[in-house]
Amino acid sequence: MQPEKNKLDEPAPTRRASVSERRNSVSLTICVRAVCCLALPLAGCGTVKPEGDYRHAADLVTNHTGAVEVYDPAVDPLVEQKVGALLQDGLHLDEAVQVALLNNRAFQSLFLDIGVSRAEVVQSGMLTNPSLSLLPRIPDIGGRIDLTVGFAQEIADLWQIPVRKKIAQARLEKTVLKVADAAVALSGEVKTLYFQLVTLSESVRIAQEDRTLLDESLALAQHRFDAGETTLLDVNLVKSDVVAARMRLATLERDQEKTRASLARVMGIDASDVAWQPVDPLQQPVAEIADNAALIDLAMAQRLDAQMGVMEIRAAERELAKESHARMPSVVVGGEMERNESKGAPAPDQANLLTGPSLQAVLPVWDQNRAVVEKARMQLLQKRKDQEELSRVIREEVEKAAVTLRKAAELLRLSEQEALPQAQQNNDTARRVYEAGEDSILVVIAAHKTLIAVRDARNQALGEYAAAMVELERAVGGRLDGGSGGKP
Repeated sequence: MQPEKNKLDEPAPTRRASVSERRNSVSLTICVRAVCCLALPLAGCGTVKPEGDYRHAADLVTNHTGAVEVYDPAVDPLVEQKVGALLQDGLHLDEAVQVALLNNRAFQSLFLDIGVSRAEVVQSGMLTNPSLSLLPRIPDIGGRIDLTVGFAQEIADLWQIPVRKKIAQARLEKTVLKVADAAVALSGEVKTLYFQLVTLSESVRIAQEDRTLLDESLALAQHRFDAGETTLLDVNLVKSDVVAARMRLATLERDQEKTRASLARVMGIDASDVAWQPVDPLQQPVAEIADNAALIDLAMAQRLDAQMGVMEIRAAERELAKESHARMPSVVVGGEMERNESKGAPAPDQANLLTGPSLQAVLPVWDQNRAVVEKARMQLLQKRKDQEELSRVIREEVEKAAVTLRKAAELLRLSEQEALPQAQQNNDTARRVYEAGEDSILVVIAAHKTLIAVRDARNQALGEYAAAMVELERAVGGRLDGGSGGKP
């Protein structure tokens, strides 16, 4: 049996190659670790948790609309149960708003944009994945394969990620404001349809009373005709009014059902399957509203679209900063190791390992990003101009809504305090005169038509006042008492 070879008996070149392999391997490991240490502080796990953003949006919606509960994707399976409970025993105005904010599909879809924006914030903070390259080369004269191994990491992220995260965060905040602003608009739409439905329901009731009064007038005219105290013309005139009243009642009932269907659609329910009816009456005029200057200040403080404009300006400023620092958009550092063989004397089949760091950068020779920077600057100027225009639009909307509300209140006061009592008195007098045989049925018909018109006008004035109040709330971006506060 041959004795084992002592390691010291191995050829010196082979032993040196082994040491060289270890030294070069250590060098490559050091390069890789250095790159990792540079990138590690910015590395993230990539977990998306939008629950806090959902709660923030829900708080904003509650502050601006007064709704107790808002749609939450985490409890979506419970929405149907909550809506069913709200629809029992009639539907109050605040319950209608609550149902819409829980069950409107378009609002639910928009609410999920918050989760999308949160995912974009997380993605904006992620490092570019490192790259690993392997380049094997087969010698044509045989022997071991030459192999080149490379590892590289983009380090431009080190100065780009902070700006990217700020931009994404601003977009997330804008999305939250957008959702809350949509909730304010949805609440206003629900209130408008609710008041329209209440107004039409009252108009139907007035039309039904009108028909009852006309039936009584027809019976009276028929009685006098049978007694020979009047002509057939009086009877036929009343009959014509009865037919007209029936046609008007049918038209109002049609409009009532259409409005009811529209309200059901906005609330996300089926009008034919759920037995619900609005139970709140139309609003009576409140105390004198604030002057226009105070209303405009309130709108500027709590209008969410104005706050979104501020967010857009911030995002445009950060975009300009990002592009200004993007003249060298890519810098890649890493390390490479190359193993090859030396075929000549004095050491055949000796492995050579070459290791070292690598650097690759895009040189801003032809494209220095100046055009993109100028584009970002112009977009920033656009956002500022848009914000200035929005301020003017807000001022105009508030002033128009305030004028409409004040005039609606004045019209309602005139109809209730002057027109309605006078019309009622004229109708009672005309009936007494006709029953006494002192005048024709035409006087009764004219007085009756005037009374019904005034009653309907008073009802329409109530509806217009309620709609004007909703419009003013929309114009100021929330409650008139400023309960929604200013900035979120």
